[in-house]
Amino acid sequence: METAPVTDILTTTEAARFCGVSAETIRRWIRTKGLPAYNTQLGLNIRIRRADLEAFARQHNILLPGSSVSPDAGTAPAASAASPPAPEA
Repeated sequence: METAPVTDILTTTEAARFCGVSAETIRRWIRTKGLPAYNTQLGLNIRIRRADLEAFARQHNILLPGSSVSPDAGTAPAASAASPPAPEA
């Protein structure tokens, strides 16, 4: 099976696949969170620039699949619930 060529302009479905979310989530991000997008035909065909989507993901701490850097990089790891605190002497 061949993979589709990587493009800089994505449909809502392609953007959703890229982010690991649904197309409706992408449309909600456009409506309520300010994800930059544009319409190609009377509002029927929404397109998103890949660079805008990546910038939006960084700004909103969304980890994109295949990314090697977590959105909260640099913060201390959370304490494990499996290990109780050491007793005081």
